[in-house]
Amino acid sequence: MIRKRKKCWPLFIILGIGLFFLIGYITQLLWNATIADIFKTSEINYWQALMILLLSKILFSSHYNVHRKIRSSHLSTHSPEIVEQKKQDIRVE
Repeated sequence: MIRKRKKCWPLFIILGIGLFFLIGYITQLLWNATIADIFKTSEINYWQALMILLLSKILFSSHYNVHRKIRSSHLSTHSPEIVEQKKQDIRVE
């Protein structure tokens, strides 16, 4: 079973790269079909579509895991009663 997993990882890498480029191409097509017509702007090329995807990932991605880690490390210094009270306060908000 372990040997099968070791043989499959190059396939996953190739599929991941292919999916990345496919999503960029779909973004380019959708942008040129909608935004260029609605706002009367010029069409974008493939690399500009990839940059739009990267920018949207940076701007709109959730940083929930970072805040959760900070909050849990902060709560670990308190007694169990205080931790439970703070958890209840967080749930109420």
